[in-house]
Amino acid sequence: MPTTHTVRGDECVASIAFAAGHFWQTIWEHPDNAELREARKNPWILREGDRLLIPDLRRKQVAVVTDATHRFKRRGVPERLRLRFGSPSFPRRGVPYVLLINGQRHEGVLDEQGELSHFLAPNATRAELTLAPPEQPPERYVLGLRNLDPIDTIRGLQMRLRNLQFYRGQIDGELGPETLGAVRAFQTSAELELTREPDDATRSALVEAHGC
Repeated sequence: MPTTHTVRGDECVASIAFAAGHFWQTIWEHPDNAELREARKNPWILREGDRLLIPDLRRKQVAVVTDATHRFKRRGVPERLRLRFGSPSFPRRGVPYVLLINGQRHEGVLDEQGELSHFLAPNATRAELTLAPPEQPPERYVLGLRNLDPIDTIRGLQMRLRNLQFYRGQIDGELGPETLGAVRAFQTSAELELTREPDDATRSALVEAHGC
């Protein structure tokens, strides 16, 4: 029987589908999830408490040759983590890094756009990143994967402002003076009109600057 799943704070459609044995598109594009799909727009950015219908698994038959070994690859697994440091005008290119995901170690240097890119399992929820810029102290980051709230929430606003280094306060969902100050600092940087509260133009620009 189909089931209804209540989303936790560290889940997205891909991780839920992975646990249920589905492709993420099967759940995201299901007609019973149309209302949530319209509200969230992005299957990787859900809100804790959202509800998704998970349909039954469907049988599929594949004709194969007997007495032979066959390999089946699950579509959409693994996923890819992409991070960018700096700005389009001033990318932090060439900085060495070490990335730990589920105990697996990856080493490399940021590319010409200041980016790194690595595969990860759809159910990975935490990563640790260390940047080692030459002749500077190492920078360490703990990454909460699949934990970004939608931009139409105050928490989602605060998370993006913090990741872009405009906000250093708590992710508390309160539109207090510190959050409003960060919003206005971002508006000034993006050459937007200063508003008393974050408007649609500010939220759209913040999503574009943040990448999601």
